[in-house]
Amino acid sequence: MGIDYLMVYITEAHPTDGWQNAWAPEQFASTAHARSDGERLAAARTFVASLGLSATPIVVDSIADELENRYEARPERLYVVHGGKVLWRGGLGPFEYDAPGLAAFLEEHTAAA
Repeated sequence: MGIDYLMVYITEAHPTDGWQNAWAPEQFASTAHARSDGERLAAARTFVASLGLSATPIVVDSIADELENRYEARPERLYVVHGGKVLWRGGLGPFEYDAPGLAAFLEEHTAAA
């Protein structure tokens, strides 16, 4: 069984005109907070290019933050969604980011398929 995945680009984590911290990587702290869908799309393109993610399927949340609000995704979160139902949800990143938990869930559920 194959696994389809995608990344959702949500609001800027460390915008130049917002909250900053000393340890934020430069590529995450060099963009102003988007004020339109077009600005958010441009910021997402910069993010993709700076991290070399061109092969990763990415969608961009609207300026109304619909996906971020619906999935409580800020600043980052891992989900497994199947048939419109959330089967697994990790904690809020970066401190509760649970890549090992996601891997264990996927191993268990793909082995049974």
